Parts: sequence; structure tokens; C-alpha cells
Amino acid sequence: MSALAISALFFLSAGVTLAAENKKTEPTECNFGDKIQSLELIQNNAKLGESEKIKAELQIRKQILRQIISCSSEEARLLKLKLTDTSIVDRLVEKLKLNLITEINQAVDYYQNKNSQIDNLGIWGSKNMAQQILDWRRGNYAQLIERTANLVAWNNNQGMIGVAEIRLAETKKDLEVEIDNQKIQEVMDEAETNLTKAKTLNQRAREALLNSNNNSINYLEIIKQSLESLGKMYDNFFEIKELATDT
Repeated sequence: MSALAISALFFLSAGVTLAAENKKTEPTECNFGDKIQSLELIQNNAKLGESEKIKAELQIRKQILRQIISCSSEEARLLKLKLTDTSIVDRLVEKLKLNLITEINQAVDYYQNKNSQIDNLGIWGSKNMAQQILDWRRGNYAQLIERTANLVAWNNNQGMIGVAEIRLAETKKDLEVEIDNQKIQEVMDEAETNLTKAKTLNQRAREALLNSNNNSINYLEIIKQSLESLGKMYDNFFEIKELATDT
């Protein structure tokens, strides 16, 4: 498979979620299948002369490159929008957010620069550009997408922890009379333990988020474990409610 086709497929795998979240984006605009198929038909058409084949192939290649860059730019816009819509209290994480936005702006500049070069490309130039974009996305942009997703996931989890803390305080206040019940007290202690675990795990996720050079940490697994602890805490709340009702 050519670098151009791989570039198109890599874009689809990396950007399909963001594109799906934006209702203004037409799915057909980022569907490269027809043009890639047309390119292969031209290459395999024995009826075309060599010069005709080169001219037709180059036209399709330029169309695909422009389409990749257009869709990639839209993808970057959505990524930036996701960040700018994320309200962060933590000072260091907010600084990371601003740095990521700067990197996204640089990505847009990269695409615009590549787009300005397309008109002057020949066959080999178009192939080289496709490979350059593919290598750049694999080496740079894919990590930018991942780091942005990690930041948003951490911030969402932080918000849920804040809600859980309020819920726990309210539950303890509502059950001041029943708190002498030993079983209720045990479950309440368990709820507090689960909340503490969720907060500890989210703190580890924060440290991993701020230290992007440490690839040994499974960031999403930490967030998953934190969410599981929050889920157990809410299970504790339901159990406490049942015990209080039976008291």
C-alpha cells in the first residue's frame, strides 16, 4: 500500500472520534476510499499512455493530499476546541493545557505550510509529502492527541471526585443519628476508603500527565482504577441507604 493510502487510513484511525463528535463535519469529506481506488485504477490502466497516466495520477494524488490536510486541519480545530472548553483549576495542569493548545496551533501551521506546496509537486514530490505527513502524524501528532485525551480524562475524573466528596459529606450529615449503627459505620468507612483510593489514583494520574516523558506509566489504567473506586463508593452509598431504611 502506498504512503498516500496509509496516510489517509492513519488519519481516519486517529481522527474518526473527533470528527464524529462534530455534527458540522460531513463524513464524506474525510472518506478517501473512492480516490484511493481511482488512483489504483489509473496505475493499472494499460490503455493509458505513460504521460497520460502520470498526469491523471498526479491530479488524484494532489486531491487526496488536499483532502488529508483539510480533514487534519479540522481534526486539529476540534482538538483545540475540546481543550479550550475544558475548565481547569489546577495551575500546573492549566499550564499544560496552554502548552498543548500551542502545539495544536503549530500543527495547523504545519498543515497550512504543506498545503501551500501542493500546486508545485510532481509525482515523486507528492509521494514524499504523503510520507512526510504520515511520519509526522505518527511521531508527533498521535502523541498530541493522546496527551490531550489524557488531560481531558483526568480533569473529568477530578470533577467526579469533587462531586463524590460533597456526596459523602452530605450522606454523613444525613445519617448522624444512624451513625451509631455499627454496620452503617463500617460501610461508611469503606466508602471513605474508596474515595481516598480514587483521589490517590487520580493524583498519580496527574503526576503522569505532567511527566509526559515517563512512558512506563499506564495512564488510562490508573484513571480506570480511580473510576472503579468511585463506583464502589457509590455502591457503598446504596448499601448505606438500604441499611438506614431497615433501621
